[in-house]
Amino acid sequence: MALPKLNSSPEYTLTIPSTGQEIKYRPYLVKEEKVLMMAAESEDEKQMFNAIINTLKACIKDEINENTLAIFDVEYMFTQIRSKSTGELIKLRPKCKSCEEENNAAIKLDDLKVDMPKDLNNIIKLTDTISVKMRWPSYKDVVSGDYTSEQQIKATFGLMGKCIDSIITNDEQILVGDVPENETQDFIEEMTSDQFSKLAAYVEKMPRLKHDIQFNCRSCSTENKLTLEGLQAFF
Repeated sequence: MALPKLNSSPEYTLTIPSTGQEIKYRPYLVKEEKVLMMAAESEDEKQMFNAIINTLKACIKDEINENTLAIFDVEYMFTQIRSKSTGELIKLRPKCKSCEEENNAAIKLDDLKVDMPKDLNNIIKLTDTISVKMRWPSYKDVVSGDYTSEQQIKATFGLMGKCIDSIITNDEQILVGDVPENETQDFIEEMTSDQFSKLAAYVEKMPRLKHDIQFNCRSCSTENKLTLEGLQAFF
């Protein structure tokens, strides 16, 4: 005899920030929450991201290519699914910047949003004959990189290469994904500082999921302002 179905999953919609695609999703269940909790306990960023992307794949009912999702897409989508799964409030214990006393604070996940930059040109002209078409790095690009302090310079150059979608000349448009990674790195290293700074300026404008909270310390009454940014702040 088959067991009865315990719950019927409600359906919600959200819009992917980078593409504007509207998708349907359900809240995550205990089986998915268990994996998320184990990933959080590990404090391993790659394990956390893998758990999150698997949760997204399980909960989203529409067709998406998870490998092309920008990092801020993943952050936003996860927080919206979490708000419908475990409640929209996240309780925090921020420390006062003055006396370091822990305080009580809370944020509503439904209030979180990603501010997409307006009128940002993703075609960057390097010379009279060569331009690059840029893209936001995907969550997969970020997770696959080594971001330890010892490798920070190497990681920065590696991520920059992944932010180049294609190289455009007067004769052709070369997809970076079709050429060996070492050739892309050589192309970047041959840039002048001014050319490289143009690429860096584009990447620095990448949207992030962030939220400002303000509180007066319960111990010393100091007014505090704290910016929460990145997935770990809302995990």
